Amino acid sequence: PSLAPPLGLCQGVVVDQKPKLMIVKVGDPVKFACRHDDGSYIPALWYQQKPGQGMKLMVYSAGAAMGDTEKGFTSWRLDRPDVLESSLSLESAGSAEAAGYFCAVS
Repeated sequence: PSLAPPLGLCQGVVVDQKPKLMIVKVGDPVKFACRHDDGSYIPALWYQQKPGQGMKLMVYSAGAAMGDTEKGFTSWRLDRPDVLESSLSLESAGSAEAAGYFCAVS
């Protein structure tokens, strides 16, 4: 028996986040960029995950040039020039920002 899904029933979107790894000194600026390939996926989300913890929503963006920053992440800045790309930046990193950062679209 085949375990592959039937053709036409499974769609995917490619999300590319850069850089894959970043090492910064305290006080340095930080910027992550995210791009995807399907304009029908409009909402964009950014998450932070600290070691041993679950993912926390940082920013939700319902569309281009829009974004709601969650409590605790107001020093981060979202740039979203269009629905296919976004970037998340911080002017000055502190030790509290040591974590994984992930973008997603839905």
